[in-house]
Amino acid sequence: AWEKLDDAEKTARFFSRQNEFMRKCFLQLHSEGKWTWVTTHDIDEYLIPNMQAKNDAAVPITQAGLNARTSSHGTAKSATTPSLERVTMMELLNRAKQSSSSAMLSGPCIPFRRLTFGARETRVDTVWSNKSTFEDGIATHWKRSDFATYRWNWHIPPKKNGMGKAIVDISRVRPDTDLKANTEAPCNPHRPIKSICSAQQAWIDDASSPLVVHHYLGSKEQYLYRDDPRANLKVARTSQMFDEIAQKSKMHDSGARGWVSGFVNSVGMATAEALLVGVGDAHESE
Repeated sequence: AWEKLDDAEKTARFFSRQNEFMRKCFLQLHSEGKWTWVTTHDIDEYLIPNMQAKNDAAVPITQAGLNARTSSHGTAKSATTPSLERVTMMELLNRAKQSSSSAMLSGPCIPFRRLTFGARETRVDTVWSNKSTFEDGIATHWKRSDFATYRWNWHIPPKKNGMGKAIVDISRVRPDTDLKANTEAPCNPHRPIKSICSAQQAWIDDASSPLVVHHYLGSKEQYLYRDDPRANLKVARTSQMFDEIAQKSKMHDSGARGWVSGFVNSVGMATAEALLVGVGDAHESE
């Protein structure tokens, strides 16, 4: 019975079940024949283009307030390059798939670096995040601080973060070989499908990562609201771990902001409010 297992056994059981669930999920999606890009990052992780990636790793894109990227020849990219505010992640990935700039961008597994954002707030951060206006002057009943991507802007230095993750094109997977059940666990969150996502990719550096995922711990109440099945690991959710990450979060990055106005303009305020009911609320552990 689960109650009789020690912490190490519970953690091992958790990882074994997680990996098998992923494998069967990929098999199901592949069998349906209508899916392409699939990612297994967590609900407190937000995937965005890496605007700091070097040219041969960068998805062609511009961002308001930033200069257009230059090619390896030093010339500006075409004016038809989409801006961050007007492109979906699927469109970005399909542009990358068609790109000839690197094998990684056109391959079936695109790795991304992960940055962990702790609960550090300066006085300037607090004043700014208490406002209720967003891009384009859109006024709402939300506060900026309701959104993790707006409130938390300080992360651990990249080299002190853990393994990255990846997104895979399930339509290019060979289920009989890539997803075969065996003792080697063909899937895990950091290398979703090991046969196409290498160990080297899992530790991709910042400049080579075309995408980046921001991992937000949130407030201490949000961070500790649920039990962590990885009880015997040093990354387990504890109050001490939360405080340590906050202290280490010394690099500023607000690159995940800027989406609220585009979202509201896309679906309308009424739909946006319905979809974002409870945003920013803490949850209680059962």
